[in-house]
Amino acid sequence: MKKFSKIFFYLTAVVLLSWLLPWLLQFAASKPGNDPFTLYSCVTKRFAYIQSSKDNGVKRYDANGTEYTVAQFDSILPTFYYRQLFSKDRLPDTINGKEVTPKIIAHGNFTFKQSARDVNVTKPALNMIMESMPDRIDLENPIEAFRTTFHRYARQHGQRKKIGFVRQSHETKRV
Repeated sequence: MKKFSKIFFYLTAVVLLSWLLPWLLQFAASKPGNDPFTLYSCVTKRFAYIQSSKDNGVKRYDANGTEYTVAQFDSILPTFYYRQLFSKDRLPDTINGKEVTPKIIAHGNFTFKQSARDVNVTKPALNMIMESMPDRIDLENPIEAFRTTFHRYARQHGQRKKIGFVRQSHETKRV
């Protein structure tokens, strides 16, 4: 019986290690993917994509390899960048013979983005302080954030909410 249990133990250990070691090596040595952000253009009837790299920065292309500027790229994807086009009075009245308004486009759009690193992660109670009137609707990452701390029994004890401001330099100021 001892011999059988040793054989079973070693066999189980070999099977588990043969499964776990390749996964662990891939996990430890994995590099982030650089897949382009791809959308279908209802204007050009081709796929358009944004490719970013450390060397060239952000480039915008379509399936034929035509490179676009930011304004041109917004124009060939009016249903995705409709807020930006509308704010600059460049949103077309019709797309492929159909009348469009920002309300119609917003009602028909649905965007869902999920990342594996966001699953089963506790979110920090930190809120970003965003600029209210940026040049482009695409907001930049803010340098300041705030958090509200409030103990659930604070009201019973007569305490107030506290707001903490956080800068990227990790300075904290309590108000």
